[in-house]
Amino acid sequence: MQSPYTDQPQPKNDDRVAFPQDWLLSFATPPLLIAVLGTKALHEMFLNFSSSSEEVFRGDRLPVLHFPQSDE
Repeated sequence: MQSPYTDQPQPKNDDRVAFPQDWLLSFATPPLLIAVLGTKALHEMFLNFSSSSEEVFRGDRLPVLHFPQSDE
């Protein structure tokens, strides 16, 4: 029995190279882990940097307080 759709071109599977999906997952995992760990390290570095810069300018930003002299 002949198919009524014989005039339509059939997709060619010969031109495509079969690449297993588990290999794709294996190749994608290390860059993702490096990105996650790198982001965490950058976050910690920026937190430490902000704390250090706060300490540098802590005394510079405080107002000068003038206490009245007592006559005693």
